[in-house]
Amino acid sequence: EDGTVRVRVVANPDGTVRSVQLVGPSTSPSLNFGTTFPFQGARLPAFPPPADPNGVTIDLTVNYVLIRR
Repeated sequence: EDGTVRVRVVANPDGTVRSVQLVGPSTSPSLNFGTTFPFQGARLPAFPPPADPNGVTIDLTVNYVLIRR
């Protein structure tokens, strides 16, 4: 499978993930799930000051390319 998946992750300054939102899904449910699942309930490294105390937003784009041999 291949495609592009875009997600938005919102985390607290301490790295605790508050939400994960699929903002640009691919046509593959497997790729969509595989991109969002690792962030659900995750804890990222803490963000250095002066991180916004209301949360840090990360927009992530992942391009999956199947290499055929």
